[in-house]
Amino acid sequence: MRHQANRQSLRSTLIQTSLLISTLFIVLTAFVLERAFYHALWERTKQQLEAQIYTLMAVADLDSQGQLILPRYIADERFNHWGGGRYARVLRPDGSEVWRSESAVGRTWPPPSKVRQGDSLTRISYIDAVEVIEHTYRVAWEVNGRDDNYLFVVAENYQDFAVALTSFRWRLFISLALLGVVILFGQFVVFRRMLKPLAQVQAELQAIELGQRARLDEGLPIELAGLVARINRLLSFEEAQRQRFQNSVGDLAHSLKTPLTMIANEANSDRPDAACIRDAVSRADQLVQYYLNRARAVGRGSTQQKVSLRTVIQNLLEAMNKVYADKGVTVEFESADEGTLRGHEGDMLELFGNLIDNAFKYCRGAVLIALTMKDTSPVVTIEDDGSGIPDRVKQSVFERGRRLDEKMAGHGLGLSIAANIVQAYEGKIEVARSPLGGAKVTVTLQA
Repeated sequence: MRHQANRQSLRSTLIQTSLLISTLFIVLTAFVLERAFYHALWERTKQQLEAQIYTLMAVADLDSQGQLILPRYIADERFNHWGGGRYARVLRPDGSEVWRSESAVGRTWPPPSKVRQGDSLTRISYIDAVEVIEHTYRVAWEVNGRDDNYLFVVAENYQDFAVALTSFRWRLFISLALLGVVILFGQFVVFRRMLKPLAQVQAELQAIELGQRARLDEGLPIELAGLVARINRLLSFEEAQRQRFQNSVGDLAHSLKTPLTMIANEANSDRPDAACIRDAVSRADQLVQYYLNRARAVGRGSTQQKVSLRTVIQNLLEAMNKVYADKGVTVEFESADEGTLRGHEGDMLELFGNLIDNAFKYCRGAVLIALTMKDTSPVVTIEDDGSGIPDRVKQSVFERGRRLDEKMAGHGLGLSIAANIVQAYEGKIEVARSPLGGAKVTVTLQA
């Protein structure tokens, strides 16, 4: 049962695998798109800042002394007031400032970036503890035949960049989440259609177990056609084998019927060996019944039905109380569940009939029977207050012909038949010492 609990359905495996792959795909897609957007947004911001530098260079001029001058106010109003969000200044390479925009007046700037002539650099920086994106461009300005180097620096608040990036991330998250739902729904529909033939096979196999049909439908997809054909051949072979076995046993019983009848008639005469003949006939009849019962104990065949063990045991107890009425046996039957399983009622009557009959036969006056459930498997314990089963014979007590008490009538076939039936139902039968003093037989059957 633990092994079955650890197994996982094919549907669950497919869904979990698909979910894992889809999640990895969506996460990877989100990462790639987010990085691509980040770099594109960064490049766009850089180009915008470069355009502002070119605007500053366009309005810059030289005074009469050859010094670079710029107007106090420029076209972009964000540079012209304190809270505009864009800042600009012009420096010499030694860090001395030539000009700054009105929005940057009174603000503390970090040291300028070290940039070679003709190059530019974009970085994250801080102005008065405000995070900004700063772009620096170094240009050589020709003055009276010589080149004077200047650093044009333009910055804007990083918050605008962050807002655009966050907005994109949210839109990306929502879009990919919806895409993931659509993908998972589509995969669920596809898997359901793919697994529908397997569900059909499972339903048909269950119908075969219940005796509602004899074969699987062969009109299934090509991938399952070979499996279905082999199962049908196996079912046909198993049914043919069962029929041959039952026919053989039936033929044997029929063949022995007439000779046994003739011998029994001879045993009713006044012959001196009549008692021996009757005993031999009885033994032969027991053997015939034994093999007939084995033929009927087919276990989980194709005609099983739901059987209530509580009802079976109650019916057997009513019969045993009548058979052993003179013995005055006190019987206690405890049952908290119906103990339902799929099988043949005749098998259960044969199984527990033998075990309960032994308990009544060998007890001193008390029999205790309990029906419980272990997970989904019914468990029946039968105890008596007799002399019990010696430890030395517990391993061989279920062998055919094994008798615990030669004084009792019988041929040692009851426990062997019981063991065969339990084996046919993939169950387990155990013998131990009962607290009552006698034997305790525990039968566990697969539901």
